[in-house]
Amino acid sequence: MDFELSPRARDTCARMWDFMREEVFPAEPGWRAWLREHGEHAHPPLMEELKTSARNGDCGTCSCRRGRACRTSTTRRWRRSRGGRP
Repeated sequence: MDFELSPRARDTCARMWDFMREEVFPAEPGWRAWLREHGEHAHPPLMEELKTSARNGDCGTCSCRRGRACRTSTTRRWRRSRGGRP
């Protein structure tokens, strides 16, 4: 049985790890400082910045960077148009 990742899955995984190394890991000290100051259940503004950064240049619903051709985006629009969950 072949358990090798598809080229698309390898690309997604590589982009995710690039984002983690470039944006998330460096932001962790600021995250911890915010939680120390505001309590562990606070929502650091840094989270919204990371979300925006992750979505920058993509369809807005995932990190595929394929715009309106994204299957996730298309599926969500289809469900909304029929009164289903987004």
